[in-house]
Amino acid sequence: MPGDSPLDLGAARGSGTLAVAVAWGHQYDPLEPADLTATHPCDLLALIGWLAGQPPRDPVGGPITCEPR
Repeated sequence: MPGDSPLDLGAARGSGTLAVAVAWGHQYDPLEPADLTATHPCDLLALIGWLAGQPPRDPVGGPITCEPR
């Protein structure tokens, strides 16, 4: 579950889902525990591909990556 606020990430952790911090959100706190951090909206595409077992590629063929926190 992506979110920028501590409440978003707490709800994700509380429900047992993957907590993904979105670093472009106005309530983002780098000290808030999260399983992954997305620094750009494209990172969410990489996460979806990773969860599906098929990492997506950008339009010019390079890999899109999502860095674990």
